[in-house]
Amino acid sequence: ENGDWRYLLGNLLLQLKRDEDALPHLQAATRLLPDLLPAHEALGRVYLDLDKPEDAVPHLEKARPLDDGSISFALSAAYRKLGRQQEARAALARYQALSKQQSTTVLGNEGPIPPP
Repeated sequence: ENGDWRYLLGNLLLQLKRDEDALPHLQAATRLLPDLLPAHEALGRVYLDLDKPEDAVPHLEKARPLDDGSISFALSAAYRKLGRQQEARAALARYQALSKQQSTTVLGNEGPIPPP
């Protein structure tokens, strides 16, 4: 019952698209280590892949401090499936803002790279 190991195994299974196999490991990881935000993100993604948006939302919301845009995008999809359109639009706007911020950070103030 090691939460870190359960998270690592569950996340690996998620990456291999074996959501059903990942689910019990990620559930255990979030139970054993409730503050392990990557485990909550992974569990939220598994629930979303399994078409259980109502279960995905609390875990994705908890993992929001890790958001680079991908969590907001997943939340937007989950909210939309639940008919929570206003929250879906807000999450999509956050995704777009974070994506723009990342591209600005990557490119810096120099703008796009010119062709050779």
